[in-house]
Amino acid sequence: MPPKTTIIIGAGAAGLAAARAVHAAGVHVTVLEARERVGGRVCTDTSFARFPIELGAELIHGERVITHRYLAEAGLGSYRVDRYGTLRWGAGGRARSREEHTPAGHAQLATLAATYAGIADLSWGDDLSLADYLRQSGADTRAIAVADVLYAQTCCAAIETLGCADLAREMQLDHAGHEEFRVHGGYGALFDWFAHGLDIRLGTVVWRVQWGAGGVHVETNRGLFQAERCIITLPVGVLQANSVQFDPPLSAEKQDAIAALRLERATKFFLRFDRRHWDADLAYMAHEGRFARWWTPSLGVKSQASASRRATLAEQDHSDVICCYVTVERAAALDQLSDAEAIGFACAELETLLGEAGLAEHVTG
Repeated sequence: MPPKTTIIIGAGAAGLAAARAVHAAGVHVTVLEARERVGGRVCTDTSFARFPIELGAELIHGERVITHRYLAEAGLGSYRVDRYGTLRWGAGGRARSREEHTPAGHAQLATLAATYAGIADLSWGDDLSLADYLRQSGADTRAIAVADVLYAQTCCAAIETLGCADLAREMQLDHAGHEEFRVHGGYGALFDWFAHGLDIRLGTVVWRVQWGAGGVHVETNRGLFQAERCIITLPVGVLQANSVQFDPPLSAEKQDAIAALRLERATKFFLRFDRRHWDADLAYMAHEGRFARWWTPSLGVKSQASASRRATLAEQDHSDVICCYVTVERAAALDQLSDAEAIGFACAELETLLGEAGLAEHVTG
């Protein structure tokens, strides 16, 4: 087999970052990707709106994560998005900012945030679900429902099964920072830079990986690939489904780790209107409904554009798209709806949150 060769299975963020690092070390890399595109969970769409929208992963979480270094190397920029600092919460009616809430409502949200943050300071000999922890801390049913939307949904987990011990460990070890950013021009631009110059075989579905002292043989729908080494960056769900056979099998330790990871659904739902029906500075709003969390993907786009582009965006009023993001049981319920049903239910909830009737009549996509 060729000397100094590596096969990487998967062209998502991990696979492409690994490929660039190995390629930079002088090793020939072949990346095998089952889809007809790179990016994995990142999928930037430029056809739905007059600006890029992210159908998958959207935000850079933290001002100190390595993504910023990659952006600088790629000659790309990012801009800050303040979602949680400008949260508007809808308590059975119009979504209101913290300043607009009654003193009691503001105090409940502040107490809940402090209780959640306190998880990091506790010693977790015996694990508790987030719901049980909040109950023991004096939270009532309403507060737990709010926490489900603001915290458990964010973790893509059910509040009754989300473990506090793991949350505490993550809070203690995570030094990435709390600020959030979007990539100027869309996340896809970064992945295009990652992929440039690499040997990437799209539409190549891996069936079997045979590995040992003699190297690696990878069987696919497009033939056999051989290399000295192989790096696996497949999604956990693919590994759990045993879609790829390993010979010899992975170690019991690896198999146990793969099986132990719990995956839940996550769904994004975009609506495009004939014009903007919300305040220009709306960033993020949430409530306890089935379409629980909403944000405006265009916020910040105009301020980061060039002068000529800003003029064009101003003429077009690009901010006519809003995104709903839900996980776990809410995502499962949304996935069962037809497009017409989803639009109807979503607009009914938006009408309450925004205080504007007849929104469904203004949907254009």
